[in-house]
Amino acid sequence: MRLFTLVLLALLSTACRAPAAAPASTPTPAWIAGVWRGEQAGATTEEYWTPLRGGSMLGAGRVLAGGKTVFFEHLRIEGPELTGGAWRYVALPAGRDSTAFECVKLEAGLVVFENPTHDFPQRVVYRLRADGSLHARIEGKENGVERAEDFFFSRAE
Repeated sequence: MRLFTLVLLALLSTACRAPAAAPASTPTPAWIAGVWRGEQAGATTEEYWTPLRGGSMLGAGRVLAGGKTVFFEHLRIEGPELTGGAWRYVALPAGRDSTAFECVKLEAGLVVFENPTHDFPQRVVYRLRADGSLHARIEGKENGVERAEDFFFSRAE
């Protein structure tokens, strides 16, 4: 009987313990998903991102000026399960060959991708702002001169 009581007490003490804390979730760039539109310098810039599924997000971007598409690109964000390492941003601007940028910083509302060997840009940055808008920035050196382009988007549906 004493053995039974000890076993019962051991089981009850285990059952009553608070569950172990869930591990902190690993940040992802899933917050980029959606339709984004911005107006700057007489042009409309749009980006469309699918939700993160199957380890990837697919995107497309275009710039409209004077009622015409003056630039477009196909985009992809690949997760570690597809790359075997870090998150990766892949751009195919204006139908040209793809260029990959590796994630160097990822936290809630911020992701930075870099490719130091690319002509321009070498860095692609997405930041979700407190008001829910999106700030995208491309930066790096072009012909030895530092330069950057900023894009400010609001959600559009």
